[in-house]
Amino acid sequence: MALIGKNIRKIRSVKQLSQQAFADLFGVSRASVGSYEEGRADPKIDTIIAIANYFSITLEEFLTKELTVNDLYHFDVFKAKLGKEKKPNTKKPNENEMPLVTAKLRDEYIKKHQNKDFLMDLPSIMLPKKSNALNRAFEANKDSTAGNFKKGDLLISQAIDSEKMLVGQVYVVHTDARLLFRRLLSKTDENLEFSPGDEKSREILDQKDIIEAWEVIGKYTTELRARKSLEERVALLEEKVSKLELASTMNL
Repeated sequence: MALIGKNIRKIRSVKQLSQQAFADLFGVSRASVGSYEEGRADPKIDTIIAIANYFSITLEEFLTKELTVNDLYHFDVFKAKLGKEKKPNTKKPNENEMPLVTAKLRDEYIKKHQNKDFLMDLPSIMLPKKSNALNRAFEANKDSTAGNFKKGDLLISQAIDSEKMLVGQVYVVHTDARLLFRRLLSKTDENLEFSPGDEKSREILDQKDIIEAWEVIGKYTTELRARKSLEERVALLEEKVSKLELASTMNL
């Protein structure tokens, strides 16, 4: 059942679990996990049930469909061992709020991006319409030039599976140790080529190294276009009038 192996690999990638850590959770060897992922062996039915229960996946999902980041996003992997319950966070979310990852919190977010308590304690921004669990805002830094973003801009993003990323779009890409703001230039089944903004620069990432991908769908910025002076506006108006007069003369 090659699909099970693909799903185990996807779970490990999204949840940042090594093969050994995954093996320890379910009482199997690291080599066995490798065999599952490569399609050389299938887990025992007891192991399949344990994996599904632990990550709150239905058996039907686990056995019959290829799981995506969106499917896995609500799973709680921050359990120290099987059966341990997390203390619930009692903070009541506002449906118009979106979690905000500020520049100061970026390094901590890289390490704790799946810790529900950490995410609940993030600052937030209020949206004019209802948000959802797959939306997140990121504060751009001075290097975030991929979408003409300025330092301090808030990038409104939506979670996306890396396989569905489109060339030309701008993404927030989370790898093992970095949070990148990049425009996708090209893609293959294995690799993604990004630009940080300077078209001469290139960066290639292995799809397996991407923990999270967020498509930038909008931004809030404090940068406003300077209002034109009265002289500039009069000159612009005179230019338009001259063009209209010229066009009218040509039509006579």
